[in-house]
Amino acid sequence: MTSIDSTPYDLLIVGGGPAGLEAALQAQAKGMRYLLIEKKYVGALIKDTMAEKKFYHVYGRNTAVLRGMLHFPDRVHGSELVELWQTQAASLHMTIDTVVSIQRQDGLFQVASPTQTYQGTKVILTSGTFENPRKLHVPGEAGHPNIFYSLDYYNDYEDKAIMVVGGGNSALETAIYHGEHNKIVLIVRKDNFAESVTPKNRAQVEAMVAAGKISVLWQSKLVRIVEQSATIEHDGTLVEQPFDYLFIHAGYERPLEFLKSAGIVIEESLGGGKPQFNDHFETNVPGLYLAGGLTGADSVIESSNQAFDIVNYFTEKAG
Repeated sequence: MTSIDSTPYDLLIVGGGPAGLEAALQAQAKGMRYLLIEKKYVGALIKDTMAEKKFYHVYGRNTAVLRGMLHFPDRVHGSELVELWQTQAASLHMTIDTVVSIQRQDGLFQVASPTQTYQGTKVILTSGTFENPRKLHVPGEAGHPNIFYSLDYYNDYEDKAIMVVGGGNSALETAIYHGEHNKIVLIVRKDNFAESVTPKNRAQVEAMVAAGKISVLWQSKLVRIVEQSATIEHDGTLVEQPFDYLFIHAGYERPLEFLKSAGIVIEESLGGGKPQFNDHFETNVPGLYLAGGLTGADSVIESSNQAFDIVNYFTEKAG
């Protein structure tokens, strides 16, 4: 049976990543009655999948300066970063719960979990996109035991043939991580790496290419997979490439059906659709805001700054 929290909050925040944490810190500083709803724990994604990754303030086209209260020293590992965030979260009003729907009724948002309904006048949805890695949907991909969509920093291989699909930082970091002790083939759809690739990652990959540890197939795409062999379309011809392990870094799917169910308009985009929001990150549903990965933000600082701007925008507007 679902119970209802009868006293509405000024602000409900869904998601405990950098955007959600910053939103809660700002709301607390401004004396708002708020609640941060996180289904696991603050910083769970980074702790679970990027604990050994080092996080930089400036990389690629990400040059923004942190404006809020989020603790984020430069060049710290993910596990250290999450420890700092959890220390900050200890003073916040937070609950562990899973949000299954968001509806606006009679001027109030009803944010529902399987057992509880929370009410609020405003909602910031920061749940991100990283739980749904984008699949290539090629024959042989689904259910393949040796295909992965993120780098597990705790899993090491030696003398293996490893194929990596993608041209962004995640793909390059996977190639670099496994490149010292394995043979890496990097499959890139375009004729260049993504603009967001860090100079450090680019330089490391170029050095490893020169050393014969990584080979790059530009303007290439995966066509099909049969057991431990991949067919790649490269320069107009099909190439068979055997592999032991295959990593696909093709980005992440936004939870479009969930967003639609909340009343958010989905616009057409190259990635298959994106939620509609204005310059203040407010969706077409008044009082429902987005921050972080759902907006396309791809860094800790960008996500945190969006939440900072949102809370300050509507508190200044109210004052």
